[in-house]
Amino acid sequence: EIAATVRRHPDRFVGLATLPMQDPQAAADELRRAMTKLDLRGAQIGSNVNGRNLDDPALEPVWEAANAFSAFILVHPHGDIVPGDRLKSYYMRNFVGLPFETTVAGAALVFGGVLERYPGITFCLCHGGGFVPYQAGRFQHALNVRGEAKARLKGTPQESLRRLHYDSIVHSTRTLGFLIDS
Repeated sequence: EIAATVRRHPDRFVGLATLPMQDPQAAADELRRAMTKLDLRGAQIGSNVNGRNLDDPALEPVWEAANAFSAFILVHPHGDIVPGDRLKSYYMRNFVGLPFETTVAGAALVFGGVLERYPGITFCLCHGGGFVPYQAGRFQHALNVRGEAKARLKGTPQESLRRLHYDSIVHSTRTLGFLIDS
């Protein structure tokens, strides 16, 4: 249906596929099909795959296909939001949990080296990137002082962070200004 809508209104819409990320090879195949036969531009994926971060080695076939086709990958938070029960009050699951989940996804893409290994992919993190843009200094500090942060990342966090894109759904002009200036 998305591809059909884009075909009917190519001057108004571009489309993204939905991928079966729990089966990385099937997801890679579907991305290839979506981009070559359906003229979609990439895919929207969740921030984790059944609780596994986006740097999970099992996802390499998806990243290889996305890189080969210069795909746009929109990362939207979903699933079990960390830290769980503590966010039940006050609707915090949405306004704290979803940005946190996006932050975990972004950090995994950076420190897992996915952004370094696959420069052809354009990753966009929803909701202004969660807390990612506001923690760039902490990312660098982690690399400077902790061996764990260096396990898979070859360059600096800033090099990878520069490759990330963010949507503008932040509900604040001051926050949007910071995001644009970052």
